[in-house]
Amino acid sequence: YKLAYNIYNHPLAEFSLTGYADKLEIVGSTRTPSISTKELMKSNMQNYDKMVKFQQQTEAYRTSWIYFIDSGALLHEMGFLKNAIKYYNVSKEVFEGIKPEPLINLNIATAYHGLKDYNNAAEYAQKAYIDFDNNRKESFKNLQSSDQKKFLENNGLYLLTLVDSIYQATQSNKANALISSAFDFFINSKGSLLDKENTIAMMKYYIADKSILDKIEQFEAKQRILAELNIQKKDKNEIKKLEKEIDGIELELASASEKFQEEKKLEKITISDIANYINNDELYIDFGYAKEQYFVFIADNKKNIDLFVYSYQDSKKINDLINNFRKDIEKLTKSSEQNHTISKENTETLSSLYKLIFNKNISQKLSKYNKFIVSSDGALRLMPFEALITGSGYFIENNDIRYIMSAKEFVRTHRFNTSDTKNHMAVFSDPAYDKVSSSSVKANISDINTTNVNEEVMTRAVNSVEFFTRLKGFKEEEEAIKGIFADNIDVYSRENASLENMFKVTSPKILHVTTHGFFINDHNILNPMLKSGIALSGANTKTKDGVVTALKLSGLNLQGTDMVVLSACETGVVDMADTNSVAALPKTFMQAGVKNVMMSLWKVDDKQTVGLMRDFYNNIKNFNLNENGGWKNQTDNKTNGYNILLKNAKLNMIKQGLHPYYWAAFIINGE
Repeated sequence: YKLAYNIYNHPLAEFSLTGYADKLEIVGSTRTPSISTKELMKSNMQNYDKMVKFQQQTEAYRTSWIYFIDSGALLHEMGFLKNAIKYYNVSKEVFEGIKPEPLINLNIATAYHGLKDYNNAAEYAQKAYIDFDNNRKESFKNLQSSDQKKFLENNGLYLLTLVDSIYQATQSNKANALISSAFDFFINSKGSLLDKENTIAMMKYYIADKSILDKIEQFEAKQRILAELNIQKKDKNEIKKLEKEIDGIELELASASEKFQEEKKLEKITISDIANYINNDELYIDFGYAKEQYFVFIADNKKNIDLFVYSYQDSKKINDLINNFRKDIEKLTKSSEQNHTISKENTETLSSLYKLIFNKNISQKLSKYNKFIVSSDGALRLMPFEALITGSGYFIENNDIRYIMSAKEFVRTHRFNTSDTKNHMAVFSDPAYDKVSSSSVKANISDINTTNVNEEVMTRAVNSVEFFTRLKGFKEEEEAIKGIFADNIDVYSRENASLENMFKVTSPKILHVTTHGFFINDHNILNPMLKSGIALSGANTKTKDGVVTALKLSGLNLQGTDMVVLSACETGVVDMADTNSVAALPKTFMQAGVKNVMMSLWKVDDKQTVGLMRDFYNNIKNFNLNENGGWKNQTDNKTNGYNILLKNAKLNMIKQGLHPYYWAAFIINGE
């Protein structure tokens, strides 16, 4: 047995089970190269069973769970799924005396999945996800960024196992309760796993009150202590005492910050919260992407939820087609020629993509609807659905689409971003990138010491941004908007297009920003709020005062603002390697109180963008402004909603035969 154990080379050899070798009949190690057949593995089953039985009588039992789970994994790998489940359950019995171990339930779920026992697979996958999520919440504040990233990546593994097991179970029986449960897990994790940390980081930007900042420091310190106690499973009374203290501090922070209060109220949402804001003639479509596979939940306002899972092969095809489409867009971006019409290859790409995304099963579900609220994930976040080609033209020609980054942001825009604003517009345009405004707002980086946001990361993010070039279209766009809205507009141009002035603007009806956006493709920067931003005056100077990350914008006073238009390049781009990431710029503005955010998915054409914006704002003027130039009461968004007015501007460009490159980049996220 000593020889067998040494060959096995198990990491827990230090616990010295070898002292009981004479009581065991281990023939040899299942890890040795000579053992390669299932038959020989089968012959050793009895000896494994003796090992399990013997271990239960020894003091080493509580430390031997890894041996059992590893043995189960080996059996699992070789196809002995029932025996694997037996070993997993032994390890579960051992380990649950210490703390729940989600990996064990996950392994049991995948073994049942292999046996096509999908009901049991779904049951254990659900247990695994609950334990994993609890462990994440307990441990998150006590981990370094690299470890946090592992947690975020593993979230996809646990979620996909749960979703796929439930989907397979629904093929043989209607497991509606299971679908609803999976939907709840999904909507509470998508794009929100760092929300509380980001909210704390934001508060450090816009709150000057030292007593509140001290409370934040106390909150973080106690969170770390609590995480450590939970990990070690120490003193339950001390844990309860700490939890009570943290709840008290959270209440104080919530009373000092509406944003913190919002995040607390959005920690747990359900289908009921979403259904309240879905119209009778609409469907809510929420795509997920985990471990290179897509899945989608479809919900209506009666709380009916359907789930579909795409195969790995179809998921890969979807990504490949999107990648091909974006490569064609990039070629057009760099080309000096105005290639207005769409090519046969582009048409085939967009048609194939439509057929894959809206496959037969999903098309049947959508057949009675032509109005959709879409929340994307994976590469789909970089694909405007309007540009998909159906049997009767572009998708936009026969359907109305509104986008939202996640279910939580959907609820936020309807539940919290409801106040009315003044009638005026504010335009920030054509910044003087090479000049510093007279006095600029500097981020108080020294105050930021949260787990995810610190001075080193902030500096690295800002310093990685390249120089910005002034474009002719910036001024043309500004002049076009001024011509439409006349006196109801405040314009901040050149040196005045500064962060300082943006902080002075209070809840305009519409905030329009004409400049460059940026996206930092650095996988080591965990916080999406530091990965994207906009360039204002001073962006090219040594101090880079005008490089404005999403986090810097978090303190803007835009409560109740109807619309922020980011007429800039790539303001909706996300990190494709990070499925937990969201388009941080739109999310920041929504957290600041904005109802809708228009953003772009690629580098837009200068000339055609001016035309699109001119049409869009003329539509707003014609539908929403009265004869005195004031805003009408918007009681019916079926004809004058911003997404419909943008759609009409796009349809005008489609009639001109223009390639989607010129009109499809801009999409509206929000209410």
